[in-house]
Amino acid sequence: MKKHKIFISGVQKELKAKRRAVKDFITKDILLSEYFEVFLFEDFSAKGKSAEKAYIDEVRESDIYIGVLGQQYGGSGKSTVSPTESEFRKARVKHKEILIYIKGQNSIDKDRDAGVQRLVKEIRDPKAGYSYRRFDDTQELTDLVYESLMSFLKEQGEIWKAGFDQRICEGASYNDIDKAKVKWFLKIARKKRNFPLGEDSPVKEVFTKLKLLKNEKLTNAAILLFGKNPSKFFDQTKIKCVQLPSTEVVKPFYVLSYI
Repeated sequence: MKKHKIFISGVQKELKAKRRAVKDFITKDILLSEYFEVFLFEDFSAKGKSAEKAYIDEVRESDIYIGVLGQQYGGSGKSTVSPTESEFRKARVKHKEILIYIKGQNSIDKDRDAGVQRLVKEIRDPKAGYSYRRFDDTQELTDLVYESLMSFLKEQGEIWKAGFDQRICEGASYNDIDKAKVKWFLKIARKKRNFPLGEDSPVKEVFTKLKLLKNEKLTNAAILLFGKNPSKFFDQTKIKCVQLPSTEVVKPFYVLSYI
């Protein structure tokens, strides 16, 4: 399967850590890494090309342009247009998928370099039709990038509506399932919820009842819930559970995360 190529843009000096964080997040995520490859200029050797021509060529060959805007406009020398703006213009001309992330809220826009103010004003124009989000820290940035890329994959029809948890876990077998966990679950489920299967029920029968199989193969959810060592397959996946105060979904509620 050919991967979609992402070009990450932003002032290198100011946003070095943010640029790196976005690339690392995508390449280390079990799902995103299957569909995307990321170009970051810091990791690239120009091989005889001028830096300007090299990054413009990479934008041209990319499918998705991710622009991260901060306080500084960037650029130096004879050119009056920064590399970030040049990359953005090329992505627009070539009709790339453009995703913009602006560091900081509206209140600080007036404090940005003039070039950045101009870009932000253009991007915020509803008539332009750009997709942009604001963030305050690295965690929020990577969360927003994840949402945007998942939306992209859904629009392209490349992932099931059911999502990550119902996908087949490649390479997993019943040897990776902790039968003691399954037995414990059945004991609690029968006691608390009158679950119809007994503690000694075959694992396949239990997983069929729980819809943890796809084409008779273990799903990602099966491994996450009952695997002996889920990190063997997923190095950064978390399970989030919502604790509700009643049988109705009303706030406040508590979100619990498990690694």
